[in-house]
Amino acid sequence: MSENAPLTISVPEAGQRYFGLSRNASYMAAARGELPTVKIGRLLRVPVRALEHMLDRAAESKKRTSCNTHANGLGSKDLHVSQCQPVRRGTIREVSQTCCGVS
Repeated sequence: MSENAPLTISVPEAGQRYFGLSRNASYMAAARGELPTVKIGRLLRVPVRALEHMLDRAAESKKRTSCNTHANGLGSKDLHVSQCQPVRRGTIREVSQTCCGVS
């Protein structure tokens, strides 16, 4: 994060910048707890570091889930993940090009 970058941004700005959400959808996501927020008086702000950390965790979780999903039919998860070989899906012609959910 650069020196001039704000530590917090508004809820609509966070929703639009990171997820392409409208103003109302951003506030609804914040109310559901899907956006991290800090309330100061009547002001509701989104801490940038917390939001980026949340996105990083989600990306790592998705990557692990994808590898586990591909490896389920192989018998050896470690072999699949360490060598990143193509994985057969269904018929012989349906072959994934790489692991980690990228086809």
